[in-house]
Amino acid sequence: MTEENTVTVQQSAAGARPASEITGIRSAVTRMEQIAAQHQTLGSGEGFIGSLSRMEVGDDHQQKVRDAQEASGAAGAAWAEAAAQIAAHNLPLHEAYLNNPNAANKHANTNE
Repeated sequence: MTEENTVTVQQSAAGARPASEITGIRSAVTRMEQIAAQHQTLGSGEGFIGSLSRMEVGDDHQQKVRDAQEASGAAGAAWAEAAAQIAAHNLPLHEAYLNNPNAANKHANTNE
């Protein structure tokens, strides 16, 4: 196998260490951001298609890879959006509770 036919896969920095345990909103958001970054990396591999072409992989098979990359890119965008929305709606509340440890709990505020 010559070097021109070699496919190199690089791991993104964001995906290097997945969150090992989801214990709250912050770790959940961090993990979703990591998943988004992994999908976005997989979805942007035009070099991979070039390698397949140099290996004379058929056009129909290359198209399947393009379709998979497109789907992965869309999945990455969806994961990023989910992380952003969860962070926007939940992290301010988390910080408010941290800054006001004597505040009543959610049940007390929403019970009536």
